[in-house]
Amino acid sequence: MTTENRSNVRGIFGAQEAAIQRREIAIFDEAVIYKRGAYWHFRMWLNNERKYARQSLRTRSKTTAIEKEKEAGCG
Repeated sequence: MTTENRSNVRGIFGAQEAAIQRREIAIFDEAVIYKRGAYWHFRMWLNNERKYARQSLRTRSKTTAIEKEKEAGCG
């Protein structure tokens, strides 16, 4: 792969990362909800375990996803 092709690949993945970040909604410090496919998911960084806790919110509605997190006491 040439240097020119590598820079194009990085540019493509950079655009995908930017699109992913636009779909994330911060709930609080280290927790976000984000859309994966048609459904919303919750993700939170756990410092002690040094990994993310992830859970499907089982909804296609953005407002319902936010409400579910508030009801659970996460937001």
